[in-house]
Amino acid sequence: MQETNVSIEKTEILSDNWYTLKKVTFNIKKENGHIETQSREAYDRGNGAVILLYNTHTKNVILTR
Repeated sequence: MQETNVSIEKTEILSDNWYTLKKVTFNIKKENGHIETQSREAYDRGNGAVILLYNTHTKNVILTR
């Protein structure tokens, strides 16, 4: 089993209006052994799907707006 270098410390709900906005605070262990605390905010929009267009001839990903 692979050892993980990230551990989640806490998750806070910042907003629960149209979508749920969460702030996740976590610790990440660097290669030198130093542990750094970071946080990220992310919207939880529920279930969804995405398609990544890839041109096999040119070996490029096709991006659209």
